[in-house]
Amino acid sequence: MPTRMIKWIVPKIVFMTAAIALIFMARGYQIDLQQRKIIRTGILDLRSQPKGASIMLDSLQEGLTPRSIGSLKPQRYTLTLSKPGYHTWQKYVTIVPEFATQLFDILLYPAKADINPIGVITYPAGSVIFPHPDGQHFAVLTLHADADPTLLFELSSGYQIWQTTLPAPVTDASTLHFTWAPDAGTVIVQYPGQKTTANFIVNLKKQEITDLSPMLGSKIYVSNERLAVAFTDNNTVIFYADAMKQLASIDVTKKSITTISQLSIPLIPLLANKPNILSSTQLIGIISDQNTPPRYQLAQMDLPGGTPKSMSPDLSFATIPLIYFSPDQSSAFIEDGTRDLIVTDLFTNAPVVVTLKDADAKPFGWSPNGDFFIMLTQQNQLIYFDQLSSQTTYAYQIDARLNLESLCWHPNNATVYLKTQTRDTQKHQLLAVELDGKNPTVLLDEGATETQTIASLDTDAPILCPDRKNLLFFAPAIGTTQDHLFGLALPQ
Repeated sequence: MPTRMIKWIVPKIVFMTAAIALIFMARGYQIDLQQRKIIRTGILDLRSQPKGASIMLDSLQEGLTPRSIGSLKPQRYTLTLSKPGYHTWQKYVTIVPEFATQLFDILLYPAKADINPIGVITYPAGSVIFPHPDGQHFAVLTLHADADPTLLFELSSGYQIWQTTLPAPVTDASTLHFTWAPDAGTVIVQYPGQKTTANFIVNLKKQEITDLSPMLGSKIYVSNERLAVAFTDNNTVIFYADAMKQLASIDVTKKSITTISQLSIPLIPLLANKPNILSSTQLIGIISDQNTPPRYQLAQMDLPGGTPKSMSPDLSFATIPLIYFSPDQSSAFIEDGTRDLIVTDLFTNAPVVVTLKDADAKPFGWSPNGDFFIMLTQQNQLIYFDQLSSQTTYAYQIDARLNLESLCWHPNNATVYLKTQTRDTQKHQLLAVELDGKNPTVLLDEGATETQTIASLDTDAPILCPDRKNLLFFAPAIGTTQDHLFGLALPQ
């Protein structure tokens, strides 16, 4: 072959080979020289709060977050994120061929806690916190010798809304029961009074308290037991008067009462739901049979005029069970002292009942999206039930020297915050743990230098996660005996 032709052909072959290689690489292919074959690669997509964290993949520097790293061999890598002034984050990640592994909820916590007081209101030690299920609102009850003021807050649009005094004396804060409306604009407050149960509607929007007794007096007799109530919407409350076996509703706005149904069996309303505007309201409650001792069953009924029907033979209990409903009201965790259950598809004709193996686990609540329910075993292990897989999964082993006092979720549904106390020194910590148990980070350590703005974390109040900006907790400030609301800044 003439030299001139060779010089003409070779560059074209090289060009075509390079072009084909580039096309293959663009489509996720790579030549593995060790295995002497073409392999498919994967992508790692990273987002962190805050941004600008240095990425180390095994021993290679890969830039700063946010970043998408392509053409990665399908294998396990050690991923490390670091940023000056923050705790280092590290985890194993496995790259799958032709797949983008996305890590969008990576939180890097400051090495020094950023603590700020929220508002200027203080509370005497021993105040009791009543959080709304949405985590956006809560009420604080403070007991005095001569009065019982309740401080009510709305965290989504500024903190204090209203301070008021309950009309009837409260002798024991643990006997109070709060039932919040879905929008947190109204709350039903119930507690034992001197002669009968005190039942009040607290309207936060109008800043007024209404005593239910005059409304109930002539129409429905209420025995000295608290009303079991359920909101059907933000303005309507359903309750059952056991003496007359009547199901009734109260219009919070009009302050009027209407009898809905005359029932032949007792029913405790728990949860009301309107699946859509075309269907009637459905009510979930507890019914009991006439046996001695009675059995209690989870029941469902249509409103108005329906009849309570047992939801499943598996949902029968010797005592009135403790029930935690998920935020979307589609599932519930139930315990009765002998077994723990997860019930899904509540507002259907065929609810699914799953019996959990760890019947001794202490419940700590649902994730904000309702996918996970987290519990603490007697071995001090955090475990969670995953609705998608219907499996219980190990999350994190808490140090045997620590007692878990309270827990709340980050809105990303992938991180939980723990308030713990050491069993020997009685010191407290605030700890962040990812749901898979990785990257446990001490955010606040009682007695450390960064806690000099607060005197102690030794309060009965739970920690709260109302938004992505602050982890909220109550603690006395240095030099005071009263509790303040503090915010521990979260990664942004």
